[in-house]
Amino acid sequence: MYAKTMKELIEKYDPITTYFPPLKAQQWHYKVHPYFTKQPGNVVAKYIEHYTRKGDIVLDPFCGSGVTAIEALRLGRKAIAVDLSPLATYITEQTCIGPIDVDEFQEAFNRLEKRVLPFIEKIRKASKEYIKEYKIKDWYPQGVSLPKNADCELVEDLFYRPQLIILAHILANIEKEEHKRYRELLKFAFSGILHRASKTYFKDSKDAGGGNSGIFTKFRYWVPKRPDKRDPWELFKIRFRIIRSAKNKWNDILGDRCIGKDLVVKTKSATQLSNYIEENSVDYIFTDPPYGAHIAYLDLSIMWHAWLKMRVTKKTFEDEIIEGGDYEHTIDHYKDLLTVSFLEMYKVLKLDKWLSLVYFHKDHKLWFTIIDAAKAAGFEYVNTVAQPLSKQTFHKIKNPLKVLGESLIVNFRKSRRVFPAIEREAVPAIKIIYNVAEREIYSKGGATSEDIMRAIVPELFEANLIDKVALTNMNDIFDLLVTEFDHGIDDRWHIKPEKMDKLGNYIPVKDRIKYYLISILRREKQLDLDKIVTIILPLLINGHEPTQKEILEILNEVAFSKDGSKWELKPGKPVVFQQELGFNNEVDYNVIPDLSAHNRTIYKLVMLGRRLRFYPYVGKMEYPEISEKLPKEVAILQGLPINNIDEVQRSRIEQIDCIWFFEGRIPEFAFEVEETTNFLTALERFYSLLERFPSIGTQRRLVIITPRSRKRKLTQELLKSSYAGHPMYMERKISYLYVEDLEAEYPKLVSDSEFSSNSIDRLLSPPETLEIR
Repeated sequence: MYAKTMKELIEKYDPITTYFPPLKAQQWHYKVHPYFTKQPGNVVAKYIEHYTRKGDIVLDPFCGSGVTAIEALRLGRKAIAVDLSPLATYITEQTCIGPIDVDEFQEAFNRLEKRVLPFIEKIRKASKEYIKEYKIKDWYPQGVSLPKNADCELVEDLFYRPQLIILAHILANIEKEEHKRYRELLKFAFSGILHRASKTYFKDSKDAGGGNSGIFTKFRYWVPKRPDKRDPWELFKIRFRIIRSAKNKWNDILGDRCIGKDLVVKTKSATQLSNYIEENSVDYIFTDPPYGAHIAYLDLSIMWHAWLKMRVTKKTFEDEIIEGGDYEHTIDHYKDLLTVSFLEMYKVLKLDKWLSLVYFHKDHKLWFTIIDAAKAAGFEYVNTVAQPLSKQTFHKIKNPLKVLGESLIVNFRKSRRVFPAIEREAVPAIKIIYNVAEREIYSKGGATSEDIMRAIVPELFEANLIDKVALTNMNDIFDLLVTEFDHGIDDRWHIKPEKMDKLGNYIPVKDRIKYYLISILRREKQLDLDKIVTIILPLLINGHEPTQKEILEILNEVAFSKDGSKWELKPGKPVVFQQELGFNNEVDYNVIPDLSAHNRTIYKLVMLGRRLRFYPYVGKMEYPEISEKLPKEVAILQGLPINNIDEVQRSRIEQIDCIWFFEGRIPEFAFEVEETTNFLTALERFYSLLERFPSIGTQRRLVIITPRSRKRKLTQELLKSSYAGHPMYMERKISYLYVEDLEAEYPKLVSDSEFSSNSIDRLLSPPETLEIR
């Protein structure tokens, strides 16, 4: 089928080239059941949306916990989920089931609770001697061996006796539930607590839930020195509530739709896809394949397979696509089966359709095993995107080229053409780093370290140089960048002035001029035309020397002049939006409406921000009254224009009294007006904003505004609180301003023809000017 429109043509042949901020914890299905690896659902969804349309078939041949299937179904696609592990397909199927009657599910739980609670209370109160002598009447897995690297010999040894007795009793009574769907969901909840009820569970202050399991931290059945003994029934109640809540949300998403035939789940090997999936029938494949000896999935699933009576044969273990494990599979075994899997994917995928696979492994050499296997199957390699994880380790931050702290998503296409291998010209690693950094800096008018790293890592992989770079003294990317580029106060890298005449020759002159204009105006804020021409012309001596008219034409694209003399960068929003915010209308700044003292100060901040052509945001509590009192010519942002933050961060940032946004999206100043309230609340909110935008702290534009009478309290909180010193050092990132000084300076500021951000900076004082008594 040929593309009918230009949009379809673009979607058909254009790969995704940018990353998406991961939002794992915000997914409704994230906590329903643990698994060894889980991809951020919002990222998977973006790929499915880009490469498919509603009704298309999406395949994941290594489905794991079923994230690909879940997102495909949510987006109105059909899903095929395949995995060799019965645990994986069980989790996928139970998570995707819907819609269900949540009230009936609750009734099934109530019936179970009524049956088991008297016995559980008896065991809770029983003496140690009674527990020791008690003969367990209910079934539980006995004599099932754990992997050789486990700290226990048998599955039953993973549990203290009281926990084992209660677990067996809960499961036996779940089996008595007559309604099959709710019986399976209750069993699903039971399965989800096994790791927490076992000896592998330990208290972990780093984890939001307060604990973790050695199964998911050590990837083996590791028993800590001090396991955390948990009550199985309390764990079960919590897990039930999580699943009930998730099913409620899934019901809302599905509406009147029923999953039915839209989902196919197979407990099969990826090496036999064409045996049960029609050839040339799949529209898109998104998968996270196993990586060598990284995780032995079947070994780690033994506890669940035993309790759930899942059949796993010797042949199943022999067919697992891993290196190592209890069956001691070789790297050749892994490569051979992986290659066969890609051949099978190629068979079932339609022509001109896409395969996206996730790569995340510390062994960089395994990258080439994956790429070679896909190419050997006939796939055309298209590109690689560095996709950030939800968290970065300290080790990764300190060693960005040595530790793969981000996953790579590799895009292939099943093409009509056969693409012969082309030997790439050998390029030194350091040249690749500089070229990519320069390209990112140019394209963005200044790039962050993260921007540059995400572009560099895939290029080094593709050039077969990642190992060389990681194992030499060049592993600190920042030391390399600082020799060629400047790191500005805006937390971005820029071309050094003395290096600008060497900017890549592949960049057209017009684009080079545009880059220089953006970079210079971002740094200098305002310049007149003569000064701009004087700076730019020497930078273009290696190519066509533009006329002043040509520079002016490009300048009009990226900048504007308020007074017909000095130029500054255009905000990122269209002119229509600027007019909506009243940038082009006259307003009387000196008319202040009748408001509380607190809101009166915020009102003035809004007007000052508007005067500086920022986009003001007002906190949720203050917004209703202040928005009502503003002149009709002045509007403020109706919502927080910040993405890629979790709900806790959002709830805190939304309460900041006033934020001035540059281009409607980048916070330049943030203000907390503290007339009587606790200063620590302001510091907590500022800290959340800093986590997303660290540069605002570098410029000390986090501002506490307070009456002079609170100086002593301000001093105490800013210099002696838990936010001062290591590790937050908030005293280095904030400033303060007395309400009285703002009142006195406000009339001067709004009437000053030279009013700029620097005018505000000059009013602010750092905490070190406060005296400690």
